Amino acid sequence: MSDVQDLCSSPAIPAMTVPQARILHRMRETPRDPGRDTPWLALAHPPDAPVTAALKGGLAPWQVRKVRRHIVDHLDQGLPIARLAALLGVSPGHFCRAFKASFGQSPHSYITRLRIRQAQYLMLNSPDPLGAIAPACGFTDQPHLTRMFRKMTGHTPRRWRRLHTTP
Repeated sequence: MSDVQDLCSSPAIPAMTVPQARILHRMRETPRDPGRDTPWLALAHPPDAPVTAALKGGLAPWQVRKVRRHIVDHLDQGLPIARLAALLGVSPGHFCRAFKASFGQSPHSYITRLRIRQAQYLMLNSPDPLGAIAPACGFTDQPHLTRMFRKMTGHTPRRWRRLHTTP
């Protein structure tokens, strides 16, 4: 529990409640199999899914791996394009074009899809309320999660959770 309290008082993560810190702690403490990514990431982007890095103008394979790992590791935080571009040493404009050529969608769409998949995983595997799940997935609040979730899945998070959990 002291790890959870440490997360609540961490200056890097402002204004985190105890349920949010508990979710974040669980996500960070989940053992990772070196051959597989986190379970929710596997749902969003299976390891054998094609990434077209070889296309002209796309990211190099090492850049794809580096940016994907950075996004996954910092999904609960803001991920501005400028920071992702700086990570790879390219301009923001070039990064967006190369990202789209490699992943088939914009960085914003890709990040939002990963956040929704992470929220779905947490809704199925934890009893935590949506108000605590939303910030743990990088959304500003529950209404933000609900808007993006409905846009992507066609259901509200509450309805989706009820449809996919057994009574």
